Parts: sequence; C-alpha cells; structure tokens
Amino acid sequence: MHLFTSGIRLTYVEYKCFCHIDVNPGPWLFRVLQAKVLGCQKRMVKEWLPILQQDPSVAEIPYGDLGSCCHLIMSRPDYRSATQKFQERVDREMVIFNQRAAPDQIPPQMPPLAQTDMYNAKERSGADDITFAPRGIDLTDHEVGCIHAYRHDVNDWILGAVLGRVNKGKKLMLAQYLPVLESDPEVRSLPGTEDELIAFIMDRPDYKTIPVQLEERAVARALASAARVATLAGPQDPPGVVEGTGEVVPEKVAPSA
Repeated sequence: MHLFTSGIRLTYVEYKCFCHIDVNPGPWLFRVLQAKVLGCQKRMVKEWLPILQQDPSVAEIPYGDLGSCCHLIMSRPDYRSATQKFQERVDREMVIFNQRAAPDQIPPQMPPLAQTDMYNAKERSGADDITFAPRGIDLTDHEVGCIHAYRHDVNDWILGAVLGRVNKGKKLMLAQYLPVLESDPEVRSLPGTEDELIAFIMDRPDYKTIPVQLEERAVARALASAARVATLAGPQDPPGVVEGTGEVVPEKVAPSA
C-alpha cells in the first residue's frame, strides 16, 4: 500500500527540529514503522494465542512465525480490526440514538483523527517548506493490517509519529539553548514567536545538532582514553635503543657476497 503519495510537507523549522535529533529522518521513519508493525504483531499473537489453542478448527498454529500467525488471526471470521470495532460501536449507538435522541443531540460518530486535524491546522505553503518522504511511504497490506488491528487510521498514526518527533526535537533544542541565550550578554532580546526563536538558535555559530554533539563527545572520550593509556605506558625509547639503557643497538650489516 502506497501512503502519502506526495510526501508529508513540513515547514523549514519543523524539519530542522526533526533533524536536531535525526540527521536523516528517512531511516528513522522506516525503523519506527517496522517497530510499530512488530509491536502490533506481538500484541495480536499474545491476545489471540489462547483463542487459537482452544479452537478445534485450527489444525496448526505457526509458532515462531509472527507474520504467518497474524495472517491466520486476521483471516478468522471473528477477527475485527480497530476500525471495524469502532464502526460496530457507532452502529449500535446509532440505533439507540434514533430511538431516544433529542432534536439537538449530536449523532454518534467515528473517533476524530486528532493528529491529522493538528497537522492540517498549521499552514504549510512557504517557499522554504520541505517535503518529507517525497516519494511516499510503502507498506505491505499485511503491515497495514497489523497496524489497523489497534489503530483506527494508519495515516493519522504516521502523522502523529512525525509531529511527535518534531516536537521532541523542538523541546530538546529549547531546553539546551534557552539558558545559553539568557546568559549571553550579546543577546539583548529574544524573538517573539517560537518559530522565530528556533530559527534564531539555529543561526548561532555555537548551535549543534544532537548527533554532532554526541560525535564530538565520543571523539573527546577516545582521545582522553588514548592519553591515559599513553600516560600509564610511560615514555617510550625510540627504535634502535635498548629499553631503559639509552644504548643504541648497532645495525646488523648483511655480509657481502
């Protein structure tokens, strides 16, 4: 199944907040989707395994193969995805609504797509906007089915994952750099909006993403470790000198033919 065929549009600031914790967002999304599918598969098998074991019509359970086991579960007539469960509940409530509803009462509806509504509430038409996953997102029907087992709408969940990552990057950036700005005597005033403040932080010469900070710390630790090893080893005599004596070992000259 091909989702978000035109990609997910993000503002420049949103994308940079994402990149504050992930240099390349593409692989992150792949890992998150695979982890989500795996989590739904494990949850489904745990929930349905006792039912399968007690069902005499089930000739064989593919233990050890999550994909095949989930396929078996989703093909059962008594299986319901999250969307089907919501729809059945709405249908039941609608029957009651038609029987008892007051004239001004709102009829039962499917649950709102909260993340989609949050995404659509923000304008993203600037020249600096960036399209995330511009070629879309590909998932197999089986993977979508596994997510649908517990999520009403896959697109809504993906938008929630992306926006959640953006917000996490934003919070980490502000938590680290706001104290820096407040203690900087050259900074006389701060921008009025959050987006302007984030852009102001990223324009500073001392701004670094978290991956860059982690890499610099790893290099510093490696250099410090090498220095400690060198200190413990003590001074080393140059090649050709007898250790601890300072005497030069004469070179061996090969006998002439």
